[in-house]
Formats: sequence, C-alpha cells, structure tokens
Amino acid sequence: MSPFFRDVIREAVCNAIIHRNYGQYNMVQIKVFPNKLMLFNNCIFPAGWTVDNLLKPHESKAINPLIAYAFYTMGLIDSWGRGIEKMINGLKRAEQKLPFFEESKYSFCVSLIPKFEQKDATVNATVNATVNISKTQNRILMEIRENPKITYDQLSIILNLNRTTIYRAIKSLIQKRLLTRINGDKDGYWKITRDSN
Repeated sequence: MSPFFRDVIREAVCNAIIHRNYGQYNMVQIKVFPNKLMLFNNCIFPAGWTVDNLLKPHESKAINPLIAYAFYTMGLIDSWGRGIEKMINGLKRAEQKLPFFEESKYSFCVSLIPKFEQKDATVNATVNATVNISKTQNRILMEIRENPKITYDQLSIILNLNRTTIYRAIKSLIQKRLLTRINGDKDGYWKITRDSN
C-alpha cells in the first residue's frame, strides 16, 4: 500500500474514533476488498448536516471533545475540523479518486477506491467508439462508473470545475443517451448506457 493511502486511512480511522457515538455498542469497522477499502462508523451528524457539508470548509463539531483533545496532544491530528480536508488533499496530490462518503440512518461510511488506469482506458474505448465526447464528459463517466451515486457537488470538487460546467456536461451526456438518472435526484443514481444508433 502506498504511503499516501496509509496517511489517508490514518485520518479516516482517527476521524471515526473521535466522532464515534459511544452511546451505542457498534464498533468502528474496516472492510478490505480487492478493489477498495470501506470504513464504517456510527457517528452522529450535526442537525441539518449532510455529506455535502463535509466536502466544503466547515467548523469542527466533535461529539467527543476530550478524545479529540487527546488525539491532538498526541500529534495524531493537527487541528479540529480538518480531517476530511486532509484526506481529500492527500488523494488529490496523488492524483487518486476522492473518498466516497455515504450517510445512513445508523452509520457513516468512507470508501477508498484506488484509480486503475486500465479500467479508465476501458471506459474511454467503450464510450468513444460510439459517440464523440469531451474530455470533461469522459472524466465524468469514469467517476460515475466508480460511484453511481456521486453528486454534482462531488464531481465539481473532484474535477475542479464549477457546478454549472458539470451540469451542462451531464445534460449533454443524457441527450446523447450515454447517461440516465434512475429514481430521481434525491435517492437515485446514475446509469451509464449505450447509444442505440
């Protein structure tokens, strides 16, 4: 495992321990798969917060401030409220995919998915063989292939493009029948399709 992933995993584990809901029995869980690593934690989101709040600059709201302080004094964290930011920046520097965050009623999950060039090339060959698309559209399709539930805001951060550009590129992909939205905006997901012509 590369050093950048060790640093990112350490940040994810520290965040899970600091923000865990210790009023429940469930432990922090880490599951390792051939193509990804998933970390589950039964943390409590502040009222009104969603995953999108974590992807923007935000204040620290640790529910376990004594644990956070202990981690700070041990040098495991440098400041409160920067864990997610450090994970994202580390993966960006390594030109890797950003972590996928998913919130449910009882838990919070962080997925780390390494980027495989061979897989990206397969997407390029499959899509471009049928329809001409832009570099931005191709990158969007690659991200959706890895994470069908990815949001406009997440794509904007990953690709370093404004939301309007992402929206227009996706709209064009839908018009070209390369992409469709299943089950609406709130609880749905993206599905990559093939042009029938």
